[in-house]
Amino acid sequence: MRTITPLLVSFIISSLAGSARAQDPEDAPEAATQQKARPLALVGTIGWRSGAAVGAELRAGSLGARVTGGGNLIMVSVSDAESHELDSFEVFGTGQLNAEAFAFPIHLDGGSELGLSVAYRYNSLLGSGYGGGLEAQRRIGDRETLRVSTGLTYFPDGDQRLMDREEYPDDVDFNFPLGSTLQGGIDIALAHDLF
Repeated sequence: MRTITPLLVSFIISSLAGSARAQDPEDAPEAATQQKARPLALVGTIGWRSGAAVGAELRAGSLGARVTGGGNLIMVSVSDAESHELDSFEVFGTGQLNAEAFAFPIHLDGGSELGLSVAYRYNSLLGSGYGGGLEAQRRIGDRETLRVSTGLTYFPDGDQRLMDREEYPDDVDFNFPLGSTLQGGIDIALAHDLF
């Protein structure tokens, strides 16, 4: 997390700096061509929200939807419910399906876009989850788009499913004070346009 946060800040700062630069009129047609995304893309992502996943993305202008699936590491601290003293720190390898709708309403002059996303996620350990996030993307090639996103996902049955599947006693808390129901982090994704 400590190494990814500076990457996100650097990406946003370079995007904003790019928007402040004056555009050379001769570069305008090339920039316009590079900005135009095709409607279907393959997506690969890695991070704490979506895990290591692959899938597809459909776009219509600034709006779109993506579906990815793969594996995700879920990290959980286990503490005593009375004293909140840390008993253990667990890491679970899980399967996860992600379905997201997104919009990029802010288009910066330097070619970057800022947007929002809403998501449904199914995690094999925590169950169904719902969330949202902030996204920044930039075309880095004729067919490639780099995206960085951050956000949270709420898994309403996360604590109960964790207790049932991993057979923890009733007198423990997970990730005090928020519980295992709230998961989040940063993702980095690369989309490759197909047509």
